Amino acid sequence: MPCRSSPERQTNNRVPGSLTKQTPFSVWQVARLLVPLALISLVILLTDSRFLPWGLAADYLMNISHLFGFFLLGFFLTRWFAGRTGTGRRKLLIWVGLFALGALAELIQPLFHRYASLLDALFNGVGALAGIAMASLARTYRDRLGWLLTALALLVLLPGIWLAFQDARLYQAFPRLYDFDLPTTRYYWKPARVVTRHDEPVLVMDFASRRDYQFRPLRRDWRDYQTLVLALENPSVKTQTVTVRVDDTQHLRGTQPTADRFQKLYRIAAGETRLRIPLAEIRDAPKQRQMDLDEIKRLVIYQWSPTPGSRMYLKDIRLE
Repeated sequence: MPCRSSPERQTNNRVPGSLTKQTPFSVWQVARLLVPLALISLVILLTDSRFLPWGLAADYLMNISHLFGFFLLGFFLTRWFAGRTGTGRRKLLIWVGLFALGALAELIQPLFHRYASLLDALFNGVGALAGIAMASLARTYRDRLGWLLTALALLVLLPGIWLAFQDARLYQAFPRLYDFDLPTTRYYWKPARVVTRHDEPVLVMDFASRRDYQFRPLRRDWRDYQTLVLALENPSVKTQTVTVRVDDTQHLRGTQPTADRFQKLYRIAAGETRLRIPLAEIRDAPKQRQMDLDEIKRLVIYQWSPTPGSRMYLKDIRLE
């Protein structure tokens, strides 16, 4: 006569928790986990595609996408392969695998004319680690997890939405290339120190402490204009010299020889000066090609040999 197994033996013969039907999330719970991703997609769709790829909001969202994407990978891989009570060894293997995947994705970036970023690789690893940790806590906070992740994603997205509004404000100011009233000056100018001078905000270029100041234009297409105008103030009684350099995307992808870019020295007299640079001169500056005026990537203002106390103020920069 067959003997019945005891409740204890039945319990021991159960399928591991990671393979039971109750372990995976319900459709509703999965939907709540994907709500943050939908919110990010909505922000991207509602943002003007003409400036999104180069704005501060876009960079912020890209960094968040590294964190969030690998967070989801770490979370679901842990739930599916490590189980609710999975061993630490399995979780470590999942994290090592995801970190290697994120690092490999950055290493192959140059093959697609992009730059490999150590910071992005770290974002990938941190996101995966956070996902694994959250999956480990899921058995305790299972009913609240979806709402918690949605709330966290909203908090993370709020700065991106605010930055998108700042980008939109600068975008609308075009052909003025920068509005020094914006709080995001430090992103587009490196370095950036804005002060009020004669009742208007100006960018301080202290060449005695830093030789060059680099500007990343939000809008790169300058083809519809004829002149680049820089409104400068030289507070010294002596004439100072500055060199203006303009790079396009093609130049930055190469070895960056001087003959392949626009670079010219100008003498700035004491007081206020409106420096007018014809865009045709910028376009024809490379010796063996024409510069891509629809892909202007960087503008640099610097002094070769700054003297103690060398300083200028940039009051405006625009296209005409």
